[in-house]
Amino acid sequence: MINLKENFHCMPAIPPTSANAGRTGDYILMENAHAIWTIVTLRRPTAGGCAVTHEVASDFAGTGSSAVSTGILTWASSGHLRNRGEYLRPKTSSAVGYTFPSATGIAFMISRFDPAAVMAKTSNTHYTVKTGTLASANDGVTAMYFVEPRYKGVEYLLATTSST
Repeated sequence: MINLKENFHCMPAIPPTSANAGRTGDYILMENAHAIWTIVTLRRPTAGGCAVTHEVASDFAGTGSSAVSTGILTWASSGHLRNRGEYLRPKTSSAVGYTFPSATGIAFMISRFDPAAVMAKTSNTHYTVKTGTLASANDGVTAMYFVEPRYKGVEYLLATTSST
């Protein structure tokens, strides 16, 4: 059994938002993370697809932001309520992210990012999740980070770019 409170640092990435514009999650420091688990939830009363990508940058402001092309595992469910609790399915079609198919209803994605896969090749030290444009202003998105620490007792810094 995994105890989220004791084993992970839980942080909001994208607060619940209703709008059809794309969203960028807060940038978090990934230097001491063993893995960053991200959960993205979409509420889609209007049929439409939505892309979710993972990006890294050199600071909290997103300087030099670039898409992650390695170290991502993704599972998704696009018809959860319609299919009476559809299981999460592994998605391997894209190492960068995942595009939800055009549909209505609740959809969610869980991804596991390995910071070591990127930090060994670049000087980027910050991570974020981004969502594409939703079909209508009635659609909504939210995202959470669950950071699995490399070292016990390490705190994680979060940029509050999305806070008002």
